[in-house]
Amino acid sequence: MFLHLELAYGQLIGGGGNTGGYTGTSMSAPVVSGVAGLIISQGLDRNFNLTNDDVRHILELTADDITVYGIGFDEETGYGKVNAHSALALLDEPNELYHGISYGGSTTKTNLSQWIFIGNRWGLSPGTYFDVDRYEVTKHIEFDVPFCSVPEVWIRDRECISMSFANPNDGFPWAEITNVTTTGFDVRYSAYYVRTNILGQTINKWVPSSISSTKIAYTAIGEPNIAGTAGPITGPSIVCTSNTTFTLHNRPPVYSVNWTKSTNLRYVSGQGSDNYIVKAAPLAAGPGWVEATISGDCGAVTVRKDIDWVGVPDPTIDGNEYPECFMREWYFLEPEDKWDTYYWHTDYKLRIIGSRYGYKALVEPLEGGTGQIFCDVTNTCGTGYGRLVVYISCRGFKMSPNPADDYVEISIDQSKMAENNIDEYEVRIYNSMNIMVSQLKTSKPTLRINTRQFITGVYYVHFIFNGKLQVEQLVIGH
Repeated sequence: MFLHLELAYGQLIGGGGNTGGYTGTSMSAPVVSGVAGLIISQGLDRNFNLTNDDVRHILELTADDITVYGIGFDEETGYGKVNAHSALALLDEPNELYHGISYGGSTTKTNLSQWIFIGNRWGLSPGTYFDVDRYEVTKHIEFDVPFCSVPEVWIRDRECISMSFANPNDGFPWAEITNVTTTGFDVRYSAYYVRTNILGQTINKWVPSSISSTKIAYTAIGEPNIAGTAGPITGPSIVCTSNTTFTLHNRPPVYSVNWTKSTNLRYVSGQGSDNYIVKAAPLAAGPGWVEATISGDCGAVTVRKDIDWVGVPDPTIDGNEYPECFMREWYFLEPEDKWDTYYWHTDYKLRIIGSRYGYKALVEPLEGGTGQIFCDVTNTCGTGYGRLVVYISCRGFKMSPNPADDYVEISIDQSKMAENNIDEYEVRIYNSMNIMVSQLKTSKPTLRINTRQFITGVYYVHFIFNGKLQVEQLVIGH
């Protein structure tokens, strides 16, 4: 049955038959209340737990628009004529109603020199405020269960912690819903950081709340795609060359399933069933995945299971390939790699400082030339061997100019001094007859030595720090 009634105040409504006419809310209010009662009753029958906001939005969404004053809501006719049949049909099978909540989102900030608040909520008094940051909060919200067709979606205003972009602003909860699809929707609203009131008093308050605490309570109603209730997929995080089973849970009866996989996996059996068996392909080394596509009457839904690693580890060592003698450097593997054990070691030109176990190691070069750093990484599939070739320079201390005339400047990077705990170092200069002609100690990163008194020839500069010795050749030419 359709109930057609002008909802605008002051319209003359003829009852028909021998009854009299009523005007405005005298007639509209009891009829709207009656349709609201039908909605509440239908919601109880379907166990939908409708809120006041839900009932109001259902009345608005299912009303027949009166277009004489324009499309949609207008001051003369409101949302139009209530339609009990459409309202109850929206709540009828096969439709289902879902309540959801989402917090926070991405933000864009705009500073307002003046902002007027005319509400009386969120712990902020009405008034004029200055130096206010307005944050536009946006996000995409995914439905827990997708729908067969685009559903109706609205916010449950009283439960939301969000505001409009208006200035003056009444403070009522507000959000704009757009781009509704079968899988989700976009939402946009505002939050404010208020600094100063008109009296010059410091406020420094979030309104209605900080970004992470802003809240959108929403309702979605439509025919659910039952395929979306399937999942999750369970199975191990590492796949080796032995047969490995992945299981799809909660597949609806008579719905079909088709499995796909990453290329580093080999299919064994189980296509079309809930148990899919695969194994690592020969020489496989890397992350993998399996997906189950469940198909039903209103489309397909894909459920994915990511696999941390397929096959034996394939470690790659990252770090400085051109280290300097006695200058310690950190070398890394990816900390996100899901491997079981690590073991670091080097050739004789380097050494490990501290622990050899973990995704990183501190390495100290001992002499110049080509060196090698190794990391053996083991998981349940076996051991992979990481190797990095490094080219070691024993020029941690720099001399300039070389050849030198009146002076030579000795320098070391200040960060290297801190990293290698060099509080003080000593510089000794020897001539070609191995006679020391200069000796200085300093804690400064730069040292200038007067070489005017040195005769032309070849000299050897000894850098001594923390019990270690580095020797470089210096040429003097006047």
